[in-house]
Amino acid sequence: MSLREGLTFEMERRVTEAESAVRHGNPMAHVLTTPIVVEWMEEVATAGAQQYLPEGQGTVGSVVNMKHLAATPIGLKVKVVAHLKQIEGRRLVFWIEAFDDVEKIAECHHERFIVDLARFHDKVGKKLGGQAAR
Repeated sequence: MSLREGLTFEMERRVTEAESAVRHGNPMAHVLTTPIVVEWMEEVATAGAQQYLPEGQGTVGSVVNMKHLAATPIGLKVKVVAHLKQIEGRRLVFWIEAFDDVEKIAECHHERFIVDLARFHDKVGKKLGGQAAR
């Protein structure tokens, strides 16, 4: 199987206190925090694409344009669905949506680039004075 436009990837998570806005600096909001929604969206796109890539390749994120549309209380489930809309060379373009048990809570345009992992880690390692960055 190869990576192709039209693929869809999904994951589900239950919201816990660890993903709440309270744990991320907003003491009055016992709801899923926006940074975690972004994390989950990027995670589903990353994991989905990775299963189709050859050994030694991975992806890195380059664009996240997300709208958080509705609050999700602690305890509800969230389903994240990533649609691979476009492949342009090494560039992957995703449309990602997230839904809680009641409604759509977020939508996102997300782009990733396919990279050779050895070259990527070597380049990053140069920033550390030649140390491996793995």
